[in-house]
Order: sequence, then structure tokens, then C-alpha cells
Amino acid sequence: MSDQNEPPEDDEDQDRREPFEGGRTDADLLTVTVTDPREQYDDLLVRRDETTYDPETFERLRGAEAFESGWVAVGAVVDDDGRVLLVREADHDAWHAPGGTVQPGEDLADALVREVCEETGVPVVPERPHLLTESVHRCDDETLSFTVVTWTARPERTEIPPDAELGVADETVETADWFRSFPSDAQWTAELETVLERLDRW
Repeated sequence: MSDQNEPPEDDEDQDRREPFEGGRTDADLLTVTVTDPREQYDDLLVRRDETTYDPETFERLRGAEAFESGWVAVGAVVDDDGRVLLVREADHDAWHAPGGTVQPGEDLADALVREVCEETGVPVVPERPHLLTESVHRCDDETLSFTVVTWTARPERTEIPPDAELGVADETVETADWFRSFPSDAQWTAELETVLERLDRW
């Protein structure tokens, strides 16, 4: 952690227990208030990813929405036929699970429903969170962080609208589709597979 006034003892251990609230740099204010799923689910899987960046790259990250919010909801959406819903964005040039940043006034479930519908056109019913990933980004003594919570969810219907209707104005969604197995160019499949293994229908 970077310099702050009188950090509490065992601050590193506290980071493993407490939510990353509001996408902190080292002294930023809260912008989103979310109940940490660890307070509700004893069997929640928890991971911590840390990445170190050079100063130039770190500066480019600083204004990202995820850091400003502090929370990201991702959906492992599986239908009754055992197919998983994935989305493809030009920014990533790969398939991945739908999801995005929690906005002020939303909880994690609200954000999940909105983001999945925006990116894929599929309305979903959230089931529960299964995986929490603390994503920590460092440069020298500065830190940016956000928390990704991966939920399982059921689709209310499986029809996907035409590609032109997917995404919102500031997104680069190209297409969405259902898959029985991950395509070769899918991203973040290890995390998604960990969650899907908990489902009988996958």
C-alpha cells in the first residue's frame, strides 16, 4: 500500500478481508457502496490477482470506470441445455462472460442484470455469487484496485437480438452467442470454469 496517514496495523491482512470500496488509488473517496458477498456466503471462492505496471501504463489505467466504482459484476449465465452465454467485444477481440461496472445506486445483482442485458440482450435472473476476485494494480507505492464478483444466473429467454442492437453507446460489443464449450479465443475461462463446475446443468 502507498503512503497514507497512520495506516492500521496488519493492513495487508485487512485487504484480504475487507471489500475494495470505490476503486481506491490510495486516498480516493468512495463512489459506490456494495455489501461484500463474503459477509453473506461462507463458501464463496476468493482469489487475489496483483499486477505491477510501469508508470505510463499505470497512468492510462487511472481513469478506468472499474477503478472509480470499485466493483464489477460478471455473469456465468447457463441455460437449461447446458450452454453458456458469452459476448465478444472489439476492445478484447475475444469471447468472455458478460458483465461490467456497478453504478451508483446499484447492488451487485442489479448491475449483473443490467450489464448482461445491455451486452447480450438476454434478461437474466441472478442466482448467487460464487467467486470474488480482488484485482490489484500497482506502480511503485501507488495502488489501484477493484473487485470482480462472478455470479451464476439463469436466462429468462435465450433469444439474442441482432448484433447492431447489442451494447450501449460507449461499448464495443460485436456479438453474443451460446456455447456448449469455450471457443479457442475465449478469455478468463479458468475463472468461469471454476464457477460453472458448481452447476449441475453445465
